[in-house]
Amino acid sequence: CTLGTVRWRIVPSSGSAHCRDAQALVQNLTMADISSLNVEPPPTLSLLTTALSDLRASDPSMHDHRVLLLSEIKRLHRELNMHMERTYNNTFAAKLSLDALALQYQSLLREKEYVLKEMHICREGIKYVQHDLVELDEFMTNAPEALRTQEIVEDPHRLHLSRLVFERQQRLAMTETLKALRQKKQALITSNNEKQALLKSVGSHLDKILAASAPLRKQIGLPRTVLIPDAKLSTLSEPLYTLMVSLSSYSSAFSDSLVDSRIEENVSPFSVTCDSINFVCDPAAIHVTIKDASIASGLDLSFSSATPGPVVFVRGGGELLVDLYPQDSGNTFPNSMELITDVPARMKDFAAVGVPYRWAQSICGIHNHIGPIPLIRNVVSLIRERMRSHVQLQRHIAALEAGEIKIPVNVANRFPLAAVCRLSSFRATQSPRLFEAVFEHPYGNTSMAAFIDLLWNHPVRSPSARIVIESKDPTVAHDNVAFLIESEIKRYFKANTTVQSVSLPIFVRFLQMCLDISMSAIFPSTNGDARLFLRARRGRDRRIPFEFDSDIKCFCHNFNS
Repeated sequence: CTLGTVRWRIVPSSGSAHCRDAQALVQNLTMADISSLNVEPPPTLSLLTTALSDLRASDPSMHDHRVLLLSEIKRLHRELNMHMERTYNNTFAAKLSLDALALQYQSLLREKEYVLKEMHICREGIKYVQHDLVELDEFMTNAPEALRTQEIVEDPHRLHLSRLVFERQQRLAMTETLKALRQKKQALITSNNEKQALLKSVGSHLDKILAASAPLRKQIGLPRTVLIPDAKLSTLSEPLYTLMVSLSSYSSAFSDSLVDSRIEENVSPFSVTCDSINFVCDPAAIHVTIKDASIASGLDLSFSSATPGPVVFVRGGGELLVDLYPQDSGNTFPNSMELITDVPARMKDFAAVGVPYRWAQSICGIHNHIGPIPLIRNVVSLIRERMRSHVQLQRHIAALEAGEIKIPVNVANRFPLAAVCRLSSFRATQSPRLFEAVFEHPYGNTSMAAFIDLLWNHPVRSPSARIVIESKDPTVAHDNVAFLIESEIKRYFKANTTVQSVSLPIFVRFLQMCLDISMSAIFPSTNGDARLFLRARRGRDRRIPFEFDSDIKCFCHNFNS
């Protein structure tokens, strides 16, 4: 029969005596005996119950023995259940342990994958963000000693980290400086706003002053109202507005009708890009015509303003405006714009706009650092002086090209003796300020070619000359005459401050006199009274430098030079 999960097999009379007793007990066991034990028979004991019923009917004397066997069977069944429960619990615990191990295994697999990925990244090499670091030489010079020790310098990785630390320190310092500058900028903006408010209130104060001074103006004959020079004045930018008002005030105060100013459309390019900065020009410009009473034609100038800056450009005038004031050639931007763009290398971009002279910024009310602020009156006077010098230079060139050396009467005493050599030709070369003057001397058929270089501010500064002497007479030795004449020219005009302002005819006449004296020293005349040069002792080196002796009416060697 089957009892729970345990199968019992009833064997007929065979085996040991114990087996036969158990067989007999089972045969005498009945369902009533099982019910008296208050034990619920499992479903699997149905076959055993049927068998016990059959045994009871056959042999009632085996009842007790059957009860014992049933008790043994129940004990064994209970132990079997307990064993099964322990086995189930152990199996469940083993399953939980296996699940935990599976989870740990999955975690290890994920961790392994992550570590392998990180190892792959490390093996490929770390790509740093490219920062603009200071140069290594600057780092070694300015970095703290702790960041550039010998051990750090020898290790490229540590050196790079030190440079990053130093760069961070530098940028933090620059950030603090930027904050301070922004605060200063804000303070300046506030100050400018206050000044602008003050300037806006000036109009009302001026109206009150004009109203209060009306009786006095009427008595002395001044106009009752202030005349606005042009209706377009209010459309100008601040620098051009200042210039226009200054020109109108100058013409009215000094009664100068030869200075004409007007507002016209700006014909310059509307914008110019230089070093990634876009300079935008104002649509309006101020055209100024400066005339002189002794000159038929005038000088036309055009003033335009551009932002950022602002910067004022002057177009026209040519070389007449170059270095009108010292160190103001117009090759650099004025004010703070020099810190924004490298203009000297890019001035050709502004050629069509004009030249940013510093004096132009000053008369337009823009601050500059070239010394005293030039006034409109001074600028106009200097420009007129340049115009007169230019016209006079053209007249001198025309006379010299005709072979005439016309010197002023007030400097004629510098050349007491008549000239021996003559000016055979005078012409301009490739450069408009470089001229060639050729002199011919009768002694030894000698000719001297002088290449005269006029400076931009002629005649304020004396010209320079390069001398070339040739002779058709092979017996004449003049190897160092040209050098001596060049040296004498430099010495004479440098030592005599009274002749610093030298016109071109005076310079040419001095060259002629130097050639006469040099040739007279080489070829002494038979008549001692007619000699131009008196040598202290023999030797050609005694002929230059020289000076004129008014007592003996002759040029002598200057021993003090």
